[in-house]
Amino acid sequence: MAKGKPGLRLDSPVWLALIRIYVGCAWLYLGWRDLGNNTFISRMANTLNVMIGRNPYDWYNTFAREVLLPNARLMGTLTAYGELIVGVSLALGVLTNLGGVLGILFSLNLYFAAGWANVYTGQFALLLTLVQLVLLFGGAGRTWGLDRLLARWLPRLTFVAAGPPKNG
Repeated sequence: MAKGKPGLRLDSPVWLALIRIYVGCAWLYLGWRDLGNNTFISRMANTLNVMIGRNPYDWYNTFAREVLLPNARLMGTLTAYGELIVGVSLALGVLTNLGGVLGILFSLNLYFAAGWANVYTGQFALLLTLVQLVLLFGGAGRTWGLDRLLARWLPRLTFVAAGPPKNG
């Protein structure tokens, strides 16, 4: 785009905001779906057992068998509510850095838990991790997000995407 002409530039923070909102809505959908599905939480132990039986990562199998499986119902509940929290954080741009870190942890967990099952799940989890890293380090909550207001009131908190947007 020529200099001086109006329009949306490729380096505009609006793109990060749009991606942040889209990813946030996806997390919201997942959390809402999992909370609304009575079997998601109650079948978490079955899901974990299947995963443990086929997962090629020994260290993750140990973690799943010793930490997740004994607490399967709690893990299912925390997963569903965690997805909602990440979704709200990213969709509204509130505490975006915290939401981004949680989203990255969820995505990496998906990769190690089920990414081996097929190339699509693995590649999706890695792509989602990468996108959330870009959102995290790009200060995506500063444009069209509540972080811009929070940064004025709580400028020292690192989990707020502090500072005004670069342009606009």
